[in-house]
Amino acid sequence: MGLTETWPLWGLLVLLPMAAGLWATLTDRSRGKRWASFGLRALAVVLLVLALCRPTAPQRVDRLHAVFVVDVSASVDLDSARAAVGAIEAAIEALEPGDTHAVLAVGAGLRSFASPAALDETLTRWAGGAGDDRFRAATDLSAALRAAQLTIPDAAAAQVVLFTDRRSTGEGAAAGVAALERQGAEVWVRPLAGLSVPEVAVTGLAASPAFAHEGEVVRLTAEVVGNRDTAAELRIVHRGVVVARRGVTLRADERQTVAVNVPMLTPGRTLWTAEIAPVAVPGPGGSGAAPADRGTPAQAGADSGASARSSEISEGSGGSGSSRVSGGAGVSGETAGGLPDYFVVNNAVSTTVHVSGRPRVLVLHGDPRAMRGFATAMEKQDLVVEVRPAEGVPGSLEELLVFDAVVLADVAATELRPAQLGMLKRYVADFGGGLAMLGSENSFGLGGYYGTAVEDVLPLSSRFEQEKEKPSMAMVLVIDKSGSMGGLPIALARQAAKAAVDLLGPQDQVGVVGFDGQAFVAAPLQSASDRAGIKSAIDRLGAGGGTFMYAGMDAARQMLDTASARIKHMIVLGDGVSQAADHAGLAQQLVDSGVTISTVALGGGADQALMSMIAEIGRGRYYLTMDPASVPQIFTRETMQASRSAIKEDLFAAVRVGDHPLLSGYENTELPFTLGYVMTRARPTAQVLLNTDTGDPLLAVNPFGLGQGMAFTGDLTAKWGGEWLAWSGFGKFWSQAMRALVRRPNTDMLEVQTSATDRSLRIEVVEPGVAGEATASGAGVTPWRAEVLDGAGRAEAIEVRPVGVGRYVAEVGLGKSERLTVRLHDPVRNRVRVVQHDRPYPAEYRLAAEPDPGLAAQQVFEAEAIRSALPEVRKAVSLTPWLVLLAIGCFTGGVLLRRV
Repeated sequence: MGLTETWPLWGLLVLLPMAAGLWATLTDRSRGKRWASFGLRALAVVLLVLALCRPTAPQRVDRLHAVFVVDVSASVDLDSARAAVGAIEAAIEALEPGDTHAVLAVGAGLRSFASPAALDETLTRWAGGAGDDRFRAATDLSAALRAAQLTIPDAAAAQVVLFTDRRSTGEGAAAGVAALERQGAEVWVRPLAGLSVPEVAVTGLAASPAFAHEGEVVRLTAEVVGNRDTAAELRIVHRGVVVARRGVTLRADERQTVAVNVPMLTPGRTLWTAEIAPVAVPGPGGSGAAPADRGTPAQAGADSGASARSSEISEGSGGSGSSRVSGGAGVSGETAGGLPDYFVVNNAVSTTVHVSGRPRVLVLHGDPRAMRGFATAMEKQDLVVEVRPAEGVPGSLEELLVFDAVVLADVAATELRPAQLGMLKRYVADFGGGLAMLGSENSFGLGGYYGTAVEDVLPLSSRFEQEKEKPSMAMVLVIDKSGSMGGLPIALARQAAKAAVDLLGPQDQVGVVGFDGQAFVAAPLQSASDRAGIKSAIDRLGAGGGTFMYAGMDAARQMLDTASARIKHMIVLGDGVSQAADHAGLAQQLVDSGVTISTVALGGGADQALMSMIAEIGRGRYYLTMDPASVPQIFTRETMQASRSAIKEDLFAAVRVGDHPLLSGYENTELPFTLGYVMTRARPTAQVLLNTDTGDPLLAVNPFGLGQGMAFTGDLTAKWGGEWLAWSGFGKFWSQAMRALVRRPNTDMLEVQTSATDRSLRIEVVEPGVAGEATASGAGVTPWRAEVLDGAGRAEAIEVRPVGVGRYVAEVGLGKSERLTVRLHDPVRNRVRVVQHDRPYPAEYRLAAEPDPGLAAQQVFEAEAIRSALPEVRKAVSLTPWLVLLAIGCFTGGVLLRRV
């Protein structure tokens, strides 16, 4: 017997006064009866005190709770799993009426089923082709055993039966088995057959070295396996082209390595994929069981002693063990060759080799043909130049990091998404890239770059000196303030209007009109010198009401009729369909009075036909944007375009005003004339190298973060740069400028090692010359900072911790991301390293995995023996009710002896 509480034992002291009362009693009962009565009452007190102590006694339990856990992962044959359902049903029939059971399925997670029949229904559906690839893509046996432990009720013997192929992709099962055994449960295992259909897989691909020089031969080593003897072909694919083939004879469940040497002919971050497929085995008299080794002509003549240019800052993940799948995670019946192969997901693995070679420059121009002369000259100077239109702007930072510099030659900010503008800034500041802008009608303020993230990088500002003589302009902004503009659109419209005011000079005039169902004059036509007052008036614009654009345009017409400026311009912004009116007639009336009209249609609900017609009649420009965030760029671009004051076209000499390595060798050289340029103003941090003979900046540079910004307000096409293109030193001068701009390696030969699991990526940085044994505590201060960027460019800081002398580790959870970019930065020494990781396919699809050692000692389950060796379990039974009843009986007996 055990006592739950002991403090009630103090109640036994009441026996002392009871004993004293026995001697003083006046009862005339016999001595024997008095003592017997006292003894019964004392015993009643003792029993009540013991009842308060809540005593318990162990009792053997003959109740069984059986937990059946079935492994339904992709490595298990579904027919074998369905056979397990029959064994579960037989075991349940052998249970006694008081027994209970639970049926669980384990894969990447855990699912509970009400009955074996429900599990069988799911397995039948999967076998018919409706498989749950996400759930079956892992085997977390440890989690399954922990869940089984939670289902066991109190006071019941437990049998946990695990139906599995013993191949776990999560934590080992040993900890779960030990926890169950400590609880008194028995763990049995019933082996399931592995995948029985023909299957081949590539389980790894490594590059040696992971960093190479252009022209260098790299050895790609692929690890392949099949679940039965078969002939297969391994293909190495780069940029969708098969560059090498190797035949291999696979032995069942035996891993093999196949090495292929390939030359690195493409600089930058290059992706290489190993693909495998079974091939037909020829009959007697055939040429053999597998195709002969074949390579590419380029491979045969590769020179492994390519030029030893310095490594770039980007770190490919494949060289250190990480890999990526090409293809989906579904199930296929056959390979492309017509032979059976069950899974598609494990037939291809990719790795990355970073090839350092000639600097790569991306040039963006509305008409790529116009930059043909520049590209040709740079190619002759050993630079790789790729010219693209605006649509060719990389959509992700990973794609942008392929290039060492970007040149915005003739691309307006309105043709780029705000996210791309921000990405270009990060490319320079955080990753050390170079960004240059050339003069054109679509650059600087004319291109809408005023106030954008790109302008932050450039050494020259879109706002040129207001004192310069320029044509005076009167401009009225007509802004839709109807209810549909509520929230972000009206806020950005106000921001756009204020940005336009910033670009006007004191001799210019500006007015702001809002319209909903009627016109609302936010700011009457006035000198743009009162910026603060005009901006305050603009802030009063709020959204609400209907849409009557004619009223707003007419109010603006009345303002412009009173203006005496040389240039009169109107910008109309609308996001809906206006009430019917003679908009065309009003537009023609404005044009006849010398006013030009540009329109901005915001969103798919705008009346695009009407807005386009007004701009056409008004001899202005029509803009259509679906993104309210682009409105400020449109307004600033339109303001500069309307004034035409930012462009000077004539013959201008280049005057050297600064000293920089970019100009080395040109100290006494007469540089070509420029036929036109965009007026700008130098920032305080800018280093102006060339001015025009009128004193305006022509060429300037400035550092920005880890990279460089450059601005050339002239042009390098035939329009303004004809004299430059005809100059004999053109190629040498601009190649020298580009080399001063491009990203430079600054990793000091750091060693970065990566290793990945299905859930996380581990990055270890090893400092050269100071690496040592890890300290016990890992104490120390790390200079490194790290952040992870997902495919959308979102950044999240992660911890970097010291683990030894000169050794630092960062760990990144992969979540659902297929590809990650991790930036490591040492702000003290201004070093950076970029690690790019492609997620490997789930380990579940790697054939011939080793059995989990934590299940090696478990006995094999037989359904009919479910209760034959029932674990002995005893439950604690409360004795309190019985003690109370005995106490009542004793007390009653004592009373009777005293009274009867």
